Amino acid sequence: MALKSVTLKLYIYSGTQGSYTASDLKYTISKDRISTKSSITIEIANLVRDYIDTTFNDDYVSSTKWVTVSQTLYDSDTGLEYDQNRSPVITNYLALDGYGYFEDSINPQLSTNALYTSNNMYLPEGVAGKFPIFAEGVGKVIIDSTTTQVTDSGNSNQKIQYLTIPANSSTIQVYDTDDSTLL
Repeated sequence: MALKSVTLKLYIYSGTQGSYTASDLKYTISKDRISTKSSITIEIANLVRDYIDTTFNDDYVSSTKWVTVSQTLYDSDTGLEYDQNRSPVITNYLALDGYGYFEDSINPQLSTNALYTSNNMYLPEGVAGKFPIFAEGVGKVIIDSTTTQVTDSGNSNQKIQYLTIPANSSTIQVYDTDDSTLL
């Protein structure tokens, strides 16, 4: 048995992981294996990006989407499904629009907790700020002496949260879901 081709169904949707419907099917892609290769690669990032709204209206709303990829592999000998016990293979991803640096290579994995990489944040005196976090990886944030518990309902619209930093705050401590210090 050798891999001949693949058919991908790409579902892009908001809500909770796996809650897609037939109307969320955005693309169906078929591709044959190149004879000198042992696998098939399909780049989906730019297709998904078409469905992520990146407008900003000072509202700090998360613009993440769930992406479910259903792939059916076909055998070159029979032309039938490659492994009927595992077919189709379903994979879920949380998609967000971001960027990396050249040194990070293609599609770098972003932080899964605090979305701020510096140890210092400077705000003008008397001005409040926003602190971005990835809800799956943060359990709580303590700003000065005020603790904010972070919850993750699994809904795409709250995966990235922006916590308000009160004016004239001096310390921010970020804790993982197991209470270990992150930042």
